Amino acid sequence: MIDNFEAFYNYLANDDKTYYIITNYKAPKNKIISIDFNNADQSNWKTIIEETEDVLDTGRVVDTDKLLLIYNHHVCDYIKLYNLYD
Repeated sequence: MIDNFEAFYNYLANDDKTYYIITNYKAPKNKIISIDFNNADQSNWKTIIEETEDVLDTGRVVDTDKLLLIYNHHVCDYIKLYNLYD
């Protein structure tokens, strides 16, 4: 699926054949992408959560359909909650 190491890729979750990944690929402060395992070519990757001015540190899937993301703004962390399927 990912055959190079030009960026950081961290697995979050998968829903059948769709994988959700935190990456700094073309996003130095990180973003969330989805990759369809059956159509994994990089040109088919979809950005789910765009990069922001703040650094996306980590994330978790909670309640089976929500992304809990932890961002860092200067020295303070804060949490954002997103619906995974919106």
